[in-house]
Amino acid sequence: MTKTNKICNKKLVSSLRAKMILLVLIALTPMLAMILVTYSQKYQEIYKCVEEQCVKETTSFEIYYTRIVSGSRELLISLSQSSDFQTMNSEHLTKLFKRIKSLIPVYANIIALNKDGDIFASAEPFHGKFNSRNIPYFSRVIRDHKFSFGDFWNSRLLNIPIIICSYPVFDEQKNLLAVVASSLNLNYINEEIKNLYIPDKGVMIALDSSGKVISFPSDYDKVMGRKFFSEDDFKQIKNNDALIKKFKGIDDIERLYCFKHIGDNQDKLFIGSGVSLSAEINTLNKQLYRDMIWFWLSFLIAFIAVLFMAKLISNSERRLLQSKYRNDLIIDASIDGFFVVDKEGRFIEVNSTYCKMIGYSKEELLTMKVSDIEALEGPEEIKKHIQSVFENGFDRFETKHRRKDGVILDIEVSVKYNDIDGAFYAGFFNDITERKKVEAEVNKYKRRLEIMVLQRTRELTREKEKLLKAQKIANIGSWEYYSESEKLELSPVASDILELENVSQIDFKTLRTLIYSEDVSFFNSHWAMLLSGNQMDSIFRFKSKSALKYIRIVSSLTSNTEEQVKSAIGYFFDLTKDVENETKSRIFNEKVYEIQKMESLGTLSAGIAHNFNNILTCIIGFANVLKDECKKGSNAREHVNMIIQQGERAVYLAKQMLFYSSPEKTHMLAVDMPLIINDSLSMIQMQFDKAGVSVKKSIDAECKFVFGDPHQIHQLLINMFKNALEAMPNGGHFHIMTRCVSFDLTNLPLPNFEAGKYLELVLEDDGEGMTPEAKRKIFEPYFSTKSVGKGTGLGLFTVYNTMLNHKGGVTVESQPGKGATFKIYFHSLEVKLEDRTIEEVKKDDLPFCYTKSCHARVLIVEDEAIIKMLYKAGLEKLGYKITIASDGEEALIIFKAKPKDFDVVITDQMMPKMLGTELCREVLRIRPEIPVILVTGFSNESEINAKAAGVSCFLRKPCSPQVLSDTIRKNIN
Repeated sequence: MTKTNKICNKKLVSSLRAKMILLVLIALTPMLAMILVTYSQKYQEIYKCVEEQCVKETTSFEIYYTRIVSGSRELLISLSQSSDFQTMNSEHLTKLFKRIKSLIPVYANIIALNKDGDIFASAEPFHGKFNSRNIPYFSRVIRDHKFSFGDFWNSRLLNIPIIICSYPVFDEQKNLLAVVASSLNLNYINEEIKNLYIPDKGVMIALDSSGKVISFPSDYDKVMGRKFFSEDDFKQIKNNDALIKKFKGIDDIERLYCFKHIGDNQDKLFIGSGVSLSAEINTLNKQLYRDMIWFWLSFLIAFIAVLFMAKLISNSERRLLQSKYRNDLIIDASIDGFFVVDKEGRFIEVNSTYCKMIGYSKEELLTMKVSDIEALEGPEEIKKHIQSVFENGFDRFETKHRRKDGVILDIEVSVKYNDIDGAFYAGFFNDITERKKVEAEVNKYKRRLEIMVLQRTRELTREKEKLLKAQKIANIGSWEYYSESEKLELSPVASDILELENVSQIDFKTLRTLIYSEDVSFFNSHWAMLLSGNQMDSIFRFKSKSALKYIRIVSSLTSNTEEQVKSAIGYFFDLTKDVENETKSRIFNEKVYEIQKMESLGTLSAGIAHNFNNILTCIIGFANVLKDECKKGSNAREHVNMIIQQGERAVYLAKQMLFYSSPEKTHMLAVDMPLIINDSLSMIQMQFDKAGVSVKKSIDAECKFVFGDPHQIHQLLINMFKNALEAMPNGGHFHIMTRCVSFDLTNLPLPNFEAGKYLELVLEDDGEGMTPEAKRKIFEPYFSTKSVGKGTGLGLFTVYNTMLNHKGGVTVESQPGKGATFKIYFHSLEVKLEDRTIEEVKKDDLPFCYTKSCHARVLIVEDEAIIKMLYKAGLEKLGYKITIASDGEEALIIFKAKPKDFDVVITDQMMPKMLGTELCREVLRIRPEIPVILVTGFSNESEINAKAAGVSCFLRKPCSPQVLSDTIRKNIN
């Protein structure tokens, strides 16, 4: 190394050392500041934590002393009311005081003084004459006639420190009679205080009104009865409640104290706690010293490291210069042009290859911008390109550059963004002019070929679309068969005809499964003839997802040139619409007529049932009132009972009409089958009699109850009875049987049946019977063997669905001319009917007013005048106070005027001006807690919607006053 290089290296090292030392100082300065700030913050946190602890301990100590003073005051008040004071019975009072002292050890003594200050009763023996008139707190009691407690006093009688609490005793004329006083044992209190939590070097302290210590758990004997603080400090404590401040007591320890006051201006205690800050501050100072040692140690290490790093960095820079020289040699030897540009597009560096490529010297290029040689993009496009490289980090694109002689070159640019040393863009220019010429020729021939292929493809597509359109118009689907794979290639129309979604290929076995079972052998024979060389042209029935289809198949055999592989081509002609169009039109018109008829009948029955329920409410309600007025055992009472019985039967019929018009959700419960069979049969018995059909019943009394919906079972029985009646137009015999059966997994009557006990309902008729084809379709919707206009074809379909809902089943056995036997299986229930109570047995004979009376205030909203009269008469008889409104608006006016005058609201649902649910919402908006009972004969309002509106109870008409009374009591309770 030359002498000049050595000198330069020394200067470089010295400069680097100075800069790095400055950087170390700059870097460590925030650390020092952070240490000092952290110390200050931790000091504030320690102070705040100690302050919170003082407040917490003082509050706990204050509660303790407040409890003692309040307890003493309550004891003295209680003692002052003793009758022994009125008689000045010292013996009784002394016994009482001794007993209290033995039970409550905090009391050192309890005494009683007359109004002259002389003691006449004491828990502890008292010798000698003692007059308390000169003691300030006794004087205050005698003077002010109120509770008072004194300062610290070292009792010579008891030989312990005490505080005396006093309370005046008055005679019946409110004149002062005596004073009762209790002495609080400060030794006992201080022992109790030691059990409280006291922090290290902390204290609990209580001072009397003169500043003397009355409680101090640690070193109690040394400070008890002494003034702990200076006069100035005590003045601050005395004049400021909830004072928090540093003080130094007679123990010469500085603490943070919190003081609170107990009592009034004259009788006052000062309760406080103090916590020493010295331990925490010492710990914090140690941490500060440790942090400062680490700081200066870090600075020393960094300083030493700087001395060595400066030398190492100078060596690294020298190696970097050598590396740059080698890289320049490599870049200059590259076959591609290399460049470096700044953010403005100015050339910073180029290699000799690019200089030769573009025709400019290196010196010339370093004074130019990229825009000076760019032949394709303008300045704005170049800026966008530079921005794109800046955002993405790298880019590769093609452009054109103009040589110095004006020749345009095709250039491929690969450029990368670097954000080192002020940011720059570096990359390579590749001359692709020759390659572009070759690519242009190739693309030219490629475009010609693509145009030719596109034209031919369009012609074939048009031909295919025409063929497919023609097939769709004619409803004809083409197919091809290959014997080697035994698969059929289907056109889209052929796939649609067979109702195979998005299927373009099926095997021959699958095709045969689609053919109707009775046509399979016919198809197999024709297919064999096709494979032998004959043409096929036949009509077959196919099974599909929607219905049976009639399809004509036309096909002929084709073979390859070697006659080894047989193939066939053919068409499917869908003739279903032609065959069934007229039949479907007729059936459709019949269905529309039947549905409209059913809808009209449902609407009519709903309206009749609604009005019928209002009428029945009045009939049954007034019949109950009338029954109450008839003598027990009289013919009139029996006649009234018959009216009520028939009215309840009419209620059941109304419910059936409502179910027919708007069936509700399935309600599964225990159903008495003999009862519902008899009831259903009674509704259609007259039709059996007119048709000359004799009905026989064989009911198993041991198997009565099933689990089901009574409305659905009733409709099922009606449908089955009508089906039997229509099967015997010329008369016959109809047998109804029930019996209990059990099935296990080996003898289930139907697939997917569950093992268990069932009630088997058997319905036998000797009517016309059914063919096997009719028997297979009997449970399909709209299937009927009757003539046009006789039946909807929905009866047995409804029966089948009802049994699915009940997880049961139905089977049928029938032959033409031999009648039919239906077997229906319900899940059997074992229901034990317990003996009724005497009250239930006699309930029918009880008068209407036997129902428990109630004096609730009821607002009834009903638009039917006679129902209003019934509810008012029935409920007032039971003791209710009734207010009537004819509609929702009138009810709302009454309720708004006096909302607190009603205990319950009963409203009808269907009313003029306002529905019952709307009234419920308005009432609950005024008084959310009032119960609202909704009563309805028939409406679209479900119980769930009524509950959502806030209704407390949902009742169906007819609804008697007894039911209303029971519901009112339940909801009020």
